[in-house]
Amino acid sequence: DKNKTNRLSENFIKKQKSIVKSYEAMGPLPSFTCIPYEIFDIPEKGSMVSFAESNAAVFSNSRLGLLTNKESSLSALASSVTGKAPLSDLRIEEFRHPKVVIKPDFRLETELDYGLVGYFTGKIVKDSCVAFDSIPEKQGTIKMKSLSAAIGTSGSCGMFTLREKAKEVISYGKKECDIIKDELNTSEEGDLIALGSPQLGMNELSLLDNLLEGKKFTKRCLIYCARAIHKQATQIGLTSRIERAGGEFICDSCTCLTPLITRGEVDSVITNSIKGAYYLNHSNRVGVALKDLMTIVKEYTN
Repeated sequence: DKNKTNRLSENFIKKQKSIVKSYEAMGPLPSFTCIPYEIFDIPEKGSMVSFAESNAAVFSNSRLGLLTNKESSLSALASSVTGKAPLSDLRIEEFRHPKVVIKPDFRLETELDYGLVGYFTGKIVKDSCVAFDSIPEKQGTIKMKSLSAAIGTSGSCGMFTLREKAKEVISYGKKECDIIKDELNTSEEGDLIALGSPQLGMNELSLLDNLLEGKKFTKRCLIYCARAIHKQATQIGLTSRIERAGGEFICDSCTCLTPLITRGEVDSVITNSIKGAYYLNHSNRVGVALKDLMTIVKEYTN
């Protein structure tokens, strides 16, 4: 976030500015976000798009009816320049139907529950599309974002459906859930709270605002969101209320895969994000305490 002071090295900042300058010279909109589906106008159902961010690819294929593969940054860039993409995988109708159904045998309640089953699914399903049994078709954006991001983190699967059937059924129970949580939950506590992997949208900020009413964080809480979302939230007073509760907004950035959270400054982080947990553990090399958002607010506010 160029509007905030930080401890990033001059060399890192210089390289980031060089990348931004190179992209801007090509004429794109500098959104710096992993949730384009919450910021830009959505093309009509059936449109071809090219999304490098895995949560955006999974969410757009699964919930918006768009057609994209899980692109790399370079292949998505090539599509933006040429207006074309390879006609392969999830751009072809036959690959957009599942061969495997994941069937939870207990009720999924929180966004963390959805993230855990998503991570499990990505690890074991090698097909491009998977189905879920017992998940409501009209489930809200927050839980579907968590599911999409987790699927995209742990494997190659790029789409899910909540309606179709398949011959192979894989059960997902408390045992499987605990195994996944034990893998990612590497600390019981954390030095700070990190929210926003994927970046938080208006739905999450509104929920957080409601949960924080009359409360203050007892630990430092970093909130990552797109600048466009931050601007929108500011206009209706959300950001000021969350900041009064101790939340710190960081725009144009990511919870993980940046040196904003490092082992040199913190030993462990509290988050509700499966994607964040995976990369904080493996890339940032810090411990992670996984808790759903309601639990985080309950345990770390007064």
